[in-house]
Amino acid sequence: MTSLDSGAQVDDQSVKMEDVSVPILTDEDKCTKLTSLEKQCRILSARRDYVAEMIEIENAIPSNTSEMTQQLEEEVANLDEKIKILDVCFTTLPSFVLYS
Repeated sequence: MTSLDSGAQVDDQSVKMEDVSVPILTDEDKCTKLTSLEKQCRILSARRDYVAEMIEIENAIPSNTSEMTQQLEEEVANLDEKIKILDVCFTTLPSFVLYS
């Protein structure tokens, strides 16, 4: 038998929900987001170019640094992945940001 079946009074416990609505962005905020993504993408691209140049140097001058070359190649792959993600954000975000 439950408390409802016995006729006992049940305290109603209500939960107060916090309003977590998305804030409306001003035009300046929208531009800042877009500029920030572009800046991140350009910085990562510059870093990728630098690491690619380091790989070329490692390959041009033979040495026993295969570990270094492997680390640099992993870094390039990591940077490429980050750039792809930012490119997707940058191409899909304008329509989302501009109309929110």
